[in-house]
Amino acid sequence: MTRHSWGAFTVENLPLFASDAEIGAALLGSKRASEWKVLAPLYERQGFPKIDPVMGGRYVPAIKAFFDKQYGIATLVPAAPDGIDRPETWKTAPGQKRRA
Repeated sequence: MTRHSWGAFTVENLPLFASDAEIGAALLGSKRASEWKVLAPLYERQGFPKIDPVMGGRYVPAIKAFFDKQYGIATLVPAAPDGIDRPETWKTAPGQKRRA
């Protein structure tokens, strides 16, 4: 598990796919880390990322995004632009003139 020099685990220092032990320590601190076993299934019901069976851990960026959304600080970002806007190709409604 990853620690800062002062002994604290942080989400920023977790591996890309972290174990529940690592996540518990990062989210709750080392004294309360064991509580994570009970909390994780409760959060999973709300959409918390599940353990990836191939990678053997939970995807850490998705964990952060989950909590950012839970606490109202997430921003919506489009996955990719949907193309180039070309207003000259837009159609007008029947009976309306096109602006020049």
